[in-house]
Amino acid sequence: MSPTRLFALCLSLCACKSGSVDDVVGKQRPAVEKTFAAIRALASAPESTATQLDSPAVPLFLEKPASDADNALFIYAEDLTNPGAARPVALRTLDTLPLAHCGALLSGGKLFGAAEKLSSTTVATGYLTACARVRFVLVIRGREFMAPISDGTKKFGPGRYQADVQVFDLATGKSLGSFPVAAQNDPDVTVVAGEDQEQRLLRNLEGAIYKALREGARKAFPGSLP
Repeated sequence: MSPTRLFALCLSLCACKSGSVDDVVGKQRPAVEKTFAAIRALASAPESTATQLDSPAVPLFLEKPASDADNALFIYAEDLTNPGAARPVALRTLDTLPLAHCGALLSGGKLFGAAEKLSSTTVATGYLTACARVRFVLVIRGREFMAPISDGTKKFGPGRYQADVQVFDLATGKSLGSFPVAAQNDPDVTVVAGEDQEQRLLRNLEGAIYKALREGARKAFPGSLP
């Protein structure tokens, strides 16, 4: 299930009272911890920027319409040693949050960044089963980040971002190769009255990075995204 769909599901169901999220966590914990262990093992794997990608042993799906057959997630290289921690990175993309939510659920029954314990078993099950079935991880290795520069007018210095995304098969621990990603601010960014221009520019760059990562994956693995 995609991060966007899971987030929407959370918004609609987080108010539900079930009292059994701990049961869901207990049931799913072994499978999620197995995924986390396989990811941690990649921390010592050699980096590769080879752009000749090997075909995966089974189809790779970051998102599959009307189905929960997705088996791949993005993760930052900084998170490999602790997949559920979500360490500080420049403009973290939404696609890396499912692993952070799973880590927070395992450690405290909460979603990442939430103050209160999650009450919806449906949301907990959605995130945990998604993490449990991960077969492929797309490791983001940032190479360049320059924040946009605001001067308080309509003019601004655009931000830039470059990264390599290395793809691993968790079943074998082998690298399938990598693909480059580049993004920058849109040339025209509208700032509405009362809005902070710097934050607006950062959100615009964040959106550009999100799109570039997904487009890179789509080209590298046709059919991985709808």
